[in-house]
Amino acid sequence: MKTPRATRTGAKSRPISSWLHSRWSHRFTTLLDPDQVPATDLAAACHQRWEIELIFDELKTHQRGPRLVLRSKAPDLVQQEIWGHLCCHYAIRTLMADVAQHSGHGSDRMSFVAALRIAPQPQRPPNYS
Repeated sequence: MKTPRATRTGAKSRPISSWLHSRWSHRFTTLLDPDQVPATDLAAACHQRWEIELIFDELKTHQRGPRLVLRSKAPDLVQQEIWGHLCCHYAIRTLMADVAQHSGHGSDRMSFVAALRIAPQPQRPPNYS
């Protein structure tokens, strides 16, 4: 077990090394007691946090589009619009999981951006503004 050490600011930290995606990953934590929080738990939590950050990127950058703001102004309508984006994301991810299962590939190896591009786009009625 590696011992905690002081940083330049005087705060103590504990180094964490883990094998992730075929390579070593090195991090530091201020959670000093390895009995309270084992390194494997911290590495798994970091991996899960990275997964959710990727989903946020899919939603905000690729699905909705960069720098686009929600159109709704009333809080209830903003919530409805967010739910619409989440339902759309879920539908695309479910389709990806179905295709992956049918083809024998892992769904985590598929591209959300590619799936978004081939998904049917909504058709606006004539005279839509």
